[in-house]
Amino acid sequence: MGFKQWLEAVDREFIRRFRIDHVLGGFDEDEMVSDWKRGEAPEDWVARIGAKYDLDEYDDAGLFGGRI
Repeated sequence: MGFKQWLEAVDREFIRRFRIDHVLGGFDEDEMVSDWKRGEAPEDWVARIGAKYDLDEYDDAGLFGGRI
């Protein structure tokens, strides 16, 4: 998978889980290229970054699954 396809897969997963893409997240593209070159799967990258920055996931009920 080329970087463009990897990035599109990352954005799809990010939007699904956190309702943002890599642009809104402000992630460094050079770092993302490095992670892609290492072979990190898009889903794994999103999970790792979500945990690193303690991002709150959305689900069909909204932020926190509708629990506030």
